[in-house]
Formats: sequence, C-alpha cells, structure tokens
Amino acid sequence: MEQFVILRVINNNVVLSVDHRGNEVILKGKGIGFQKKVDDVVSKDVVEKVYVLSNSSNKRILTYFEEIPFEFFELVDELFVRVSDSLSYVPNQDAVFSLVDHIHFAIKRYKENLLYKNPLLLEIKTYYPNEFQAGLVALDLIEEKTGVRLPEDEAGFIALHFVNTNLGMHMDATYLMTELLKGVMDVVETYYGMPLVEGSNDYVRFITHLKFFGQRLLNNSDHFKDEEFLSKVVKQRYPKEYACALKVQEYILETFDKQIGSEEVTFLAIHLARLMKRS
Repeated sequence: MEQFVILRVINNNVVLSVDHRGNEVILKGKGIGFQKKVDDVVSKDVVEKVYVLSNSSNKRILTYFEEIPFEFFELVDELFVRVSDSLSYVPNQDAVFSLVDHIHFAIKRYKENLLYKNPLLLEIKTYYPNEFQAGLVALDLIEEKTGVRLPEDEAGFIALHFVNTNLGMHMDATYLMTELLKGVMDVVETYYGMPLVEGSNDYVRFITHLKFFGQRLLNNSDHFKDEEFLSKVVKQRYPKEYACALKVQEYILETFDKQIGSEEVTFLAIHLARLMKRS
C-alpha cells in the first residue's frame, strides 16, 4: 500500500506530504493531520484527495488550505458530485480551488452586507442554462451546509466557474466571452428589429456556434480556411444575413479590437440563415 511522509501539518484535515516518487503533494482527509507531526507516515486508505504541487502553484494552493475552512472543500467536492449528471465534465484542480475561494468569499461578503449585482445574469441564464441550474444547486447546498442563502446573482457567478471548467478558460476570459455573446445578440436583434425566439434547436445551435466562435476569438485561434467560393455563394444567397454578419464583424473590431476573417463571417451568416429560416 502506498504511503506518504508528512512534511508539514497544515491543519487537522490537511497535510503537506511527499509521495514515493519524491513529489510534493497536499493530502486532504478528515482527521488526517490530527496529532500528526513531521516525518509521520500516512497510509493511502485515509486520504480523500491528493493535490499535486508545482513550483508555480505551491504558495497559492497552500494559502487556500491555510485560510479557508476545510468544510468549504468538502462542500465543493459534494457540489461537483451533485451536478455531475447534468454537467458531464470532470473538474480540474484549479477549478476546485477557484470555486472554493469564490464561495468562501461570497459568504463573507454576504455576512458583511456587501452584495454584488451580476450584470450578465440574464445572459448567463440564456447562454449557459445547464451551468446556471448547477449554480442554483450550489445555492441550495450552501444554504444546507452553512445556513446562508446567497442571492440568485451568485448562482450566475458560480455558473461561470462551471463554464470555465468546460471550456478550459480563466474567469476573466469567460466573463469577457459572455459579454461578447450578449453584444453579438444585441447586434443581431437590432439588425432584424425583433428579439430572437429562444428554445428552438436552431437557437441552441446558434448559441453553441457563438460560444465556440468566442472561444476561438479570445484564444486567437482560427480553425477555418478562407473559402472564397463558399463566401461568394453565401453572400449571394443570404445577403441580409451576410450583411448582419458584417455588422457583427464591425462590432467585434470596435469593442474588442479583434478582426474576424471572412470565413468566420461566412459561417456566422449560414447560422443566421438557419436561425431566421431563410432558404
């Protein structure tokens, strides 16, 4: 059975250790550090979680465990279990720490009556419905474990943490992408002079396309080749949608200082044509 040697006891439930390969790791488990000291051995069967350290993350991860009560780590672990069926992705180490830190600070702010309004709450509900429902599950679990009922705005913020996990993006980028989605939808609805009808398969496909489009844009990656013939055909067949896509191109350049190519404009026009049912 694999065993770990304790380098430092952080608290009753967390120890800094070294594995049999000589790698520094943090071990989490209820009572794992109780009455333990340096050089004591911990058997693997009492370890609930192992967090691998790197030179760049050591100080930050240790700070999380030193400053945040153990119960918040248990809460987030249970949360990911509860939402695993609706969100079919596995949280990485950074996602866990980020969400633990957010929930801990959100409760602290709540107790100090420092509440944040979420300016993108409506967009989060619209573009990330599964993640938002997971955020509501988080509010229920937080209330169950701490007695604190956080406002719905926090479900939106928590939802973005789940989006981060899914897309592999940082919170700033995810928030920026949500703003981008909102801006693009505003451009489209203004152009057509009407709100888009939510809930249809074509609407969902359009939102999905915008998410991946936003991800490519913010990552400065481009997976499309410029197909001049296709662009010409789409421009001729769907002139109104192509013109709308050009409006989106203009908006992105003005707002985000990023230029999207003609191939992105073409595919955006195709999705718009399907959404608006033009043939």
